[in-house]
Amino acid sequence: MFGMPGSATRLGGGLLCAATNTWIAPTEGMTCSQFGATAGLLTVCADRRGMLDCGLATMRMIKRIGLLTALSILTAGWSTCDPPASCWQLEPVNRIRFVPGPGQAASMVGGKIQGSNDSPTNGFVDLVTISSMPSDSPAYTELGFSNTTPYRYVKYWGPPGSYGQVAEIEFYSDTTRLAGSGFGTSGSRSENPWPNALDGSTSSFFDGPLANDIYVGIDAASEHLVGLPRFSPPGDSYASPQAVTITSSTAGAVIRYTTDGSDPAINGITYAGPVSVSRTMTLRAIATKSCMFGDTAMGVYQIGTPSSTVQASIHIGNSLTDTINDALAPLATSGGYTLDYWRYTVPGIGTWIYEDSPTGGIGLEGAPTQNIQTYLQTKAFDHISFQPASNMPCIPTGHAGDSPAINKSDSVNIALAWDHAVTMNPNVQMWVYNTWDSGADYINCMTGEWNRDPAIWNPSPATSWENSVDLQHEFGEAVRAGLVAHAPTRPPPYIIPAGLALKALKVAIEAGDIPGMATDSFWTRTFQAGFGTDDHLKSDGRYFVSLVFYAAMFQQSPAGLPHANTTLTDEQAAAFQQIAWNAVANYPLSGVGR
Repeated sequence: MFGMPGSATRLGGGLLCAATNTWIAPTEGMTCSQFGATAGLLTVCADRRGMLDCGLATMRMIKRIGLLTALSILTAGWSTCDPPASCWQLEPVNRIRFVPGPGQAASMVGGKIQGSNDSPTNGFVDLVTISSMPSDSPAYTELGFSNTTPYRYVKYWGPPGSYGQVAEIEFYSDTTRLAGSGFGTSGSRSENPWPNALDGSTSSFFDGPLANDIYVGIDAASEHLVGLPRFSPPGDSYASPQAVTITSSTAGAVIRYTTDGSDPAINGITYAGPVSVSRTMTLRAIATKSCMFGDTAMGVYQIGTPSSTVQASIHIGNSLTDTINDALAPLATSGGYTLDYWRYTVPGIGTWIYEDSPTGGIGLEGAPTQNIQTYLQTKAFDHISFQPASNMPCIPTGHAGDSPAINKSDSVNIALAWDHAVTMNPNVQMWVYNTWDSGADYINCMTGEWNRDPAIWNPSPATSWENSVDLQHEFGEAVRAGLVAHAPTRPPPYIIPAGLALKALKVAIEAGDIPGMATDSFWTRTFQAGFGTDDHLKSDGRYFVSLVFYAAMFQQSPAGLPHANTTLTDEQAAAFQQIAWNAVANYPLSGVGR
């Protein structure tokens, strides 16, 4: 069945660690416990994610070693490793109860229940679609469905045009209701935010800020998390060697760490006392405890004279900023850089996040402070990317005197973050992250749907996805111009041209320029839902956007970088790398040669 701490995912002739995607094979005749002791990975592997699902692991194994080899392994047989009877286990969601918003029963038809083991913002798969009209509020409707895969993050995704309206949503595994902290698209067009859908009251409801791609869900493991490792002193630049202590808030947790940035779940040394840091290095640590979920924390320490190959970056925005998470830092390492990577993201939010919502976002859990404003004023960063979004304020410049920040402009809101960051590093490189829309939903406040201040921004409605990318790019350039006007003597901000690069990738795929890739596969290869209303990307698309970031930030071609965790062949990855580099190198405001 399922692997838990003290066991692992069982796959006949070996184990696949879903946390690390590592295949481990025992020697012939080795027992389960002998294998665990020999491999030294069993408990760590399972503890890192808690429940490891055999079905998901099987698919990963097939991807890794091929179908025929996997089938032979699965039929070989091996002794069972069962979880301790008292262990909490992440259960698969297979039933929901929900109440539509007032008068919104019909608008929930086409809504989906989705699950992910990656994050609250990426890696979701469809589990079931609401295919018939539910009961009107305040009556509950129940919907059961087949699913045997436990997902940590489960959510209701509203169908196009619905604004995600739902009064209550409950997730179950058979008769057990799943509990956990909530998440959802931030904001509301009517001051009815996503927590209303999880408050137990059918008289309140969630009404999202936009018509499409709106969601609300729970982290079903949030009550069973090991406290993230914390480093003291934190990663930073120091003139002299440091003795770094590593702690976890969870009593009885075992901490393992590495000093080379590698995965401590695989290569970790058991922590027994302060770690001597006498040279520039990357500490990574994981805290584990039976029957709980854990994750890694990282601290980059630069000792003595600063090096240009050791850089710190932070990325601010919504879930499209999360596109590069877990991808950009490994690419930087492969390219010869040590990247101290951080992010502060809130799903669905606009640039007003910085002034009005400086706490509560995703990404600063392992930082000395969880306040983004405080962090920018206490840590020196080399790069800051900030993402304007098709949400308020949705105007590139002006309105500096308005309040709150949601009524200002994108350049004014980003300028505040820039002002804070230069107090620690006057030469910090500011980036405007230009994004993209989904294939079937590309008209919004950036691309001509509505214009908050037509005297400043008033484009005609986009006529195609490509046209919408161009309009978003023009919007980003206007934001950059506002930033230059704000501080003309500072190093100028530049643009991450991710949308333009995706457009170039689409042209290349449709022209047959990607070896072995069908000419009609752009949407299915890069977008999570294919051609639809979801603008989130699959692993291949996330890899591509990360290449664009790499090329712009480090001013060098990503050619030859690895393509782990993608479906790309070596030839396809090389083509992606060249397209990303061309998009950056040929765009004057990308900062190449700065």
